[in-house]
Amino acid sequence: MKRAVVIPEIKYPFPGAISKHAKEANLITYNWSVSQKILDPLRLKNYDKQKVGYLAARVHPTGDLEDIVLTSDFSLLFSMLDDYSDKVKNEMEFKLYIEELLSIFQRGYTNSNDTLLSAWSDWWRRLKKVTIATWRERFIFDATKCFYTMIWEVGYRENNSSPSLQEYRIERQFTVNNLMFDLAEKSNQNYVPNKIRDEKFYNTVESANKIVNWANDLVSLNKELEDGDAHNLVLRIQVENNLTLNQAIDKVYQMHNEEIVNYTRFEQELLDTNNEFQHELKHFTFGLRNCITGFLGWSEESSRYKTSNVKEKIN
Repeated sequence: MKRAVVIPEIKYPFPGAISKHAKEANLITYNWSVSQKILDPLRLKNYDKQKVGYLAARVHPTGDLEDIVLTSDFSLLFSMLDDYSDKVKNEMEFKLYIEELLSIFQRGYTNSNDTLLSAWSDWWRRLKKVTIATWRERFIFDATKCFYTMIWEVGYRENNSSPSLQEYRIERQFTVNNLMFDLAEKSNQNYVPNKIRDEKFYNTVESANKIVNWANDLVSLNKELEDGDAHNLVLRIQVENNLTLNQAIDKVYQMHNEEIVNYTRFEQELLDTNNEFQHELKHFTFGLRNCITGFLGWSEESSRYKTSNVKEKIN
């Protein structure tokens, strides 16, 4: 058994928090997944250990239970989709599945013959009741970008090849993080209008996205090494710069910490903007911070990024 590589400790200059509803939300998602018949008993047990309700409770530490459960259910569905993308061998097969899924958001499509797509339909129906149209348009845009990046990854796996560092960094922008940012925004119905989504706004969002991505690539590295998954910034930097694995880890850790400094500056510039939507912007950046700290806190308590020997100890 290979020894796990040591990842430097990740810290943030702002605190994280978790809702008192974490355990209840996790149980509700568990029961919902049973009612939707999307998992057999063994897989249900494995996904329950991922504690998606606790991630949602960190994204919405001050949100109501409905907010948390919707994000928890989404996190379960996305985890299942992500795992499917890791196993599927045919890019076109996965692309057709993604197009069918996106049609649920775009046109209200339903497929009662596929339990996972049926669960997505149920989730989207509930989400539509508590969101505004402009928010849903942004969510669909971000979901399309995210899901097509998953297709891109499947294509590389199908060909048993790896992307260049430049291509990886471009595609890495379009991840589930943006969807979590969207879900954090809708918490307590504080929406940032399109008319003030300017360069300062997008600089802040992009920086937060990078922080979560680089932290994810550090936290998930041991599992991806075990799985033989080359879609990781550490591994792409190692190959293209002819570094040792530890040197590449140190480089990504440095990039992550530099991005924290960038984020702090971008956030302050955004909040210094003098307009009538200060409350919404403060709420939005509060949500970004919760996503940043929430992912890290969740990754430490969830089984999702644990290697097989660690999972055995958990069991």
